[in-house]
Amino acid sequence: MDIQVKTAKLSSASDNSSWGGSFAEDGLFILLEVSGDDKDSALNHGKTLMDWIIESLRDLQRKNINQVTEILREIKDNKTIKTVILGVLDGEKLSLGNLGRGYVYLRREGKLGKILLPDEVSRGILFPRDLVFFCTDEFNEVIEEKEKDNLLELNDPDEIMEVLTPILLGATEHAGIAVLAFSIIGTADFLPFGSGSVTRRETGQKGANLSGIIEEIKKYFALKIKYPLEQKEISRSKKTLLTVAIFLAILLIVSIFFNINHSRSTSLNKKTAEALNLASLQYEEGVSLIDLNPVRSRELLSSSKLTLGSLLLEIPPKSSDYSKTKEWLDKISIAEVAAYKIFKLTAVPLFFDLTLVKQGALGNKIVQYNEKKAILDVANQVVYFLSTVTKESVLVAGSDIVKDAKTISIHGDSIYILNSDGVVSIDIESKKGKTVIFKDEKWGEITSLTAFGGNLYLLDKTNNIIWKYIGTESGFSGRYTYFNPDVKVNLANASDMVIDGSVWITNSQNELLKFTRGLGEQFTIKGLAEPLTSIEGISTSDTDKYIYVYDKNTARILIFDKDGIYQSQYQWDGLREVSDIEACEEEKKIFILSGSKIYAIELK
Repeated sequence: MDIQVKTAKLSSASDNSSWGGSFAEDGLFILLEVSGDDKDSALNHGKTLMDWIIESLRDLQRKNINQVTEILREIKDNKTIKTVILGVLDGEKLSLGNLGRGYVYLRREGKLGKILLPDEVSRGILFPRDLVFFCTDEFNEVIEEKEKDNLLELNDPDEIMEVLTPILLGATEHAGIAVLAFSIIGTADFLPFGSGSVTRRETGQKGANLSGIIEEIKKYFALKIKYPLEQKEISRSKKTLLTVAIFLAILLIVSIFFNINHSRSTSLNKKTAEALNLASLQYEEGVSLIDLNPVRSRELLSSSKLTLGSLLLEIPPKSSDYSKTKEWLDKISIAEVAAYKIFKLTAVPLFFDLTLVKQGALGNKIVQYNEKKAILDVANQVVYFLSTVTKESVLVAGSDIVKDAKTISIHGDSIYILNSDGVVSIDIESKKGKTVIFKDEKWGEITSLTAFGGNLYLLDKTNNIIWKYIGTESGFSGRYTYFNPDVKVNLANASDMVIDGSVWITNSQNELLKFTRGLGEQFTIKGLAEPLTSIEGISTSDTDKYIYVYDKNTARILIFDKDGIYQSQYQWDGLREVSDIEACEEEKKIFILSGSKIYAIELK
């Protein structure tokens, strides 16, 4: 069934670093926001990428969710992309895909909801009078949620853009914002009320007769208003005939209305049965893939949930179809939680209390080498050692060694800290400290120290460098730079670093950067329903299969594979007070440092 759409789009002013644009034509809908720099402007990146996407979509014989996913997969390594939202209409079915921090809203019958979140794909059916709105996180910073709700009540894409034009043009601090809206104004089979046209397919000859009778009634009332005196002279027989005509017209209207309603009800019942059948198949396949392929499982369950959620808005609330659809929605929602592997914890067992070692202990950072754990206490200027196998714990260094240290690492039988003297090695057995790398005048602000493979790595956010010191028989070599000479990276917001062969860096912008052999690697988090809000901790090692990210604002620890694909998450209110985390897959635990206490979440 062909759908008639009305579209409107708008972009704010762009500059070299930010460009936004959109495209809406032939059932293809694209919203794109990219970055750039003085050497290669965002405009060039954006135009090139937009042209490629348009040509790729137009060349496809079939346009569905699989093709949308494939195109997003092909461009996911493009470092200039901020957001890409793709929409493809196949009849009345809309396939959507999102790469980055984009959102798609649907307004239907006065109700507004998000049908696409960051890094998601979904598919559903559109109906007459639906309004679809594409936007990004950047746009959400300019328009508050309540204002957006009021804005999308307009339902007309042109009116929406008229309201937005002065707002986006005035938001000079937000360059390169793009928005796209389209509404469903009709189909080949159905035109909404007020369009001024009803097709023969629905009404046939009766529609023509009804139209004529209604016109006659209109004329009668018009004459009665215009010539009130003449009406008094109409004969009783004419009045009777007119009354009969009006009565017959009303009967005809009621009859046609009943037939149309019956036809629509039958059509809706058929549509509901087809949707429930498809949803049941997707549910069964999705549930069977929860452990084997959780990403595909989530796609299937999300698609079926979207379809039934949209359908529920059409079904009469007290009907049996409504009850069946609602039951399936609830069932799918439960399965979706299982597919996302969200473990909500009401309590986490205490593993160890540092006050057993020192009164008033207060841990800031925990690091590990297999079962050996080292904890830095900045306030008391001490370092603790803990074996998580035997629970043996001792104080291995006091204020004379620790001094003003803010970062710590461990390798083998040595604990390393960085203080104002340089890098100090602490022997766990003898508890003796020795400066192995003296403070270098080339250093800027060092935010993280990591020992890996017998070497030491220092994250220098001032100079955008990772300094590497190679372990030798007599100590450590001179200073090297980890990055290849042609690699340019901005570490001004860097906060933490872990190494598993590749180097992983977190920053205050909630990004996770990956480098291997001195070169940057494209790393994108995929399959996460709710985006990261504040990365406060990260954990992985060369023996771990996964990477563990601590999101403090949402009190979550999220687990991803090393290609960025979401696996599971643990939620606990106590995570809002946590200083640091360390996961150990061999011990099947996530150790959580909070004040003087170390808790342990059992990995499932």
